[in-house]
Amino acid sequence: MKGQSPLVWHSIAIAISLTVVMIIIGSLNTVRYDFENFVIDEEVVQVCQIVRSGVERLYSPSGYSSPENSEMGRIILSLPDRIGSVNYRATFVNTSLYVALSGRDKNHTCLMGFNITFAGSSAGGETDLVWSRSSSGADAVSIVQEADR
Repeated sequence: MKGQSPLVWHSIAIAISLTVVMIIIGSLNTVRYDFENFVIDEEVVQVCQIVRSGVERLYSPSGYSSPENSEMGRIILSLPDRIGSVNYRATFVNTSLYVALSGRDKNHTCLMGFNITFAGSSAGGETDLVWSRSSSGADAVSIVQEADR
């Protein structure tokens, strides 16, 4: 019986050690996941603010009516390539900017706050924001990614 006692104690010590290691790994994964979600939320807000401020700088309606369709202005935005190490696509939908994250259930919508037509999408990087006016006087702001130019 004396030979079995150290073996039992070693087995118990290994089981407790494995349990502690599993608890630590689970806790660290939870903290990493929570931090990643926080970073993603903050970076999406940043993308929305960049696009909204670009539209504010670009769009200045006036009484001018063009006899033909014309480009009224263009701004180049530098959007992040990835959000929280995740690929994304920012798309204008109606009067909002919809940011869809690849492989995530989490998507975000940002209101632009302008009564104009929005169109286009971008997956980050150098992006053009273009304000155009049609011959009928309707204004439109479109987002064009560098590869689509």
